Amino acid sequence: MIKLLVFDLDNTILNSKKLLSDFSKNTLVSCVKSNYGLAFSTARSLPDIVPFTKELSLCAIISCGGSKIQIGKQILPTEPIDSTISMHLLKALTSTNRVKDLKIVTSKEITNVKNSPFLESIIPPIFKITVTLNDRTYFYELKEEYPSCAMFMYSDSCAFMITSSESTKCTALRKVLDFLSLGKEDVIAFGDDESDLDMLMSVGTSVVVSNGKKNVKDIATHICKDNDSDGVACWIRSNLL
Repeated sequence: MIKLLVFDLDNTILNSKKLLSDFSKNTLVSCVKSNYGLAFSTARSLPDIVPFTKELSLCAIISCGGSKIQIGKQILPTEPIDSTISMHLLKALTSTNRVKDLKIVTSKEITNVKNSPFLESIIPPIFKITVTLNDRTYFYELKEEYPSCAMFMYSDSCAFMITSSESTKCTALRKVLDFLSLGKEDVIAFGDDESDLDMLMSVGTSVVVSNGKKNVKDIATHICKDNDSDGVACWIRSNLL
């Protein structure tokens, strides 16, 4: 019996304008009224998620790509990026012209960390690093150089995120399920991108929007319409409500 629905936001439940349509919002509200639990799992930070949570009574919010987990008012512990590796990464990222913009998540967010004196004031733990590149190939070089980190490129973008390999959407969802005493067969997860891949594979039912990446669609148990056609909401109305 399905008890929990887990949604990626961007390019999945949100349309290409980064909005939750009235149709999709009303569908989620109907899910709550039908006693389905709802959770968001996204690369966004919590302040960027809050506008979409009204009227939804979410069971859980997985934010920052899995490096932050909130269930009600309770914050579950997650693994930060190794302190030595995170500082080594930041030094590399701030000393090259291949990086356009840089944001880190500790207890707060800091943008455009581009100079060494400011870098020295940063104290780990660091949970997430978001990098916008001038040179996309740099992503693949970093991914090879730092295998203990999870790195995911955002769809159709030169930006990517870095977290600990122990703090991904998949590992975060496992912690949520343990906390809620749920099994993978109790869950449907919705996504589109490579950062969703392991999460989608870890649950009993996975639904990928038709605008999702091919390798993500290949592992899905179901494909729905694209995000600009309210694909997730239409699938829910056809199969759950």
